[in-house]
Amino acid sequence: MLNIPTVLPNEIDRSYLGAVMRQNGDNKESAIIAKIALHVGLGDKTRRQLPAIELLGKIAQTDTQTFVRQHSTLPYRRGITSYFADLRHGSEDNRNILRDSGMRVARPGAYCCHACIEHDLATHGRSYWHREHQIPGLLWCPTHGTPLHYMEHERSFLRAPDQLLDECRLVTEPWLKNTIDNQFIKNFLAISFELLNRERPFDVKHISGILKKEALLRGLHSHCGKVKAPLLSDAIIENFGREWLATVMPTLAYKQQGKLLSQMDGVLYLTTSASSSTAYILALSYLFETPEVALIALTRSDESSFKASRARSTHKIDQHDLKSAYLKAHGSYAKTANLLKTTYSAICGRLSSMKLPNLDDDSWQSMQRFAAAYFVEGKSLSDSVSTGGFAIDVLDIFVRVAGTLITDDLLEMKKPKSGRGSGIRRPLKLAPNEVALAKGPMATKFSPNLRREQRLSLLAV
Repeated sequence: MLNIPTVLPNEIDRSYLGAVMRQNGDNKESAIIAKIALHVGLGDKTRRQLPAIELLGKIAQTDTQTFVRQHSTLPYRRGITSYFADLRHGSEDNRNILRDSGMRVARPGAYCCHACIEHDLATHGRSYWHREHQIPGLLWCPTHGTPLHYMEHERSFLRAPDQLLDECRLVTEPWLKNTIDNQFIKNFLAISFELLNRERPFDVKHISGILKKEALLRGLHSHCGKVKAPLLSDAIIENFGREWLATVMPTLAYKQQGKLLSQMDGVLYLTTSASSSTAYILALSYLFETPEVALIALTRSDESSFKASRARSTHKIDQHDLKSAYLKAHGSYAKTANLLKTTYSAICGRLSSMKLPNLDDDSWQSMQRFAAAYFVEGKSLSDSVSTGGFAIDVLDIFVRVAGTLITDDLLEMKKPKSGRGSGIRRPLKLAPNEVALAKGPMATKFSPNLRREQRLSLLAV
């Protein structure tokens, strides 16, 4: 029998996982997740089929979308994106996102507020890690206005914060004063909180146009060619400060003046995501006078794109109904659309993302025979193709679609890597205590190619 604690208001997902572990005497995440799956009657499912965050939602007695929107940082991290931008946060239509990114942290470490801990103990009987405290760049509690405490390792989320308070570092007063008085940083945080509470992301292709228009009004460089005007990235550095940026977007902290940085400057001209949501929020915070004006511009753009989307697809189709119609249609996308009384384009992308190939009238029966021979009976590939009795181009379709499960991983292996073994050092986000001792411009004091230990030793000088 599994002991299930109540998920508390604004509790971050990993904090809730830690509470479940403590109540059941487990110290391994994999073990407790397996127990949760058994408890909800899904012990036969793999982590690929059923992400951990979905399991947490089930024992918290809420649907996955609600749990993700109220207890994870995914709405912030996917707040502005080009990847499935029409997908609501926590949607089960693409479990790859939930599996790979559902419980990822928004910044290194775990942050908490001493006053919140005391309130939580008195009100709920246990302390927990608040979701809003984990937003990048936030150094004080929005409720109490006091400096945050933090642990540098994210495994700290699995323990109660009141048990770690003596071990936590405290954001120092100079840090707090330098950031709390900065209007641009306050704009950044206000927009971040709004994204954190949205049901779905904003689409990059609409946001970049808004940003480019505002940048041109300020005379900023707005394309990928030779730099002939002031850069947005330099303006961000000047107004936010390299030290604070080192905790939020370290590539900016180490950037040279006048040098184009695609991760930041690209938000004005790239039609797919130039970087994380953070870069877009920084741009919005600088280019618009207030967070309210920025959010109005975003919302208007979002409403226009949503109306266009609704014109293309008049109703939402449940994934179970979509797959059922696909099976009845023997794998034909066109017949599936007819059964659901919708357009071909409305279901094509979703079926493809579900790894379901588009089959014609003859090939579905051949595919059945081939799959039974190869995967069930264990025949060789050539014998199975003969059993299926289909042309090589049909097998080509099957392999291309089914193979997408491993293709992304293979492409990731092929990418040039930064970090250990690559010869390229990627700038890492620094904790406040690591930056607080820095003297002079970070771009001249540090190099991204230095090891983390070397950079920290320089900080101590």
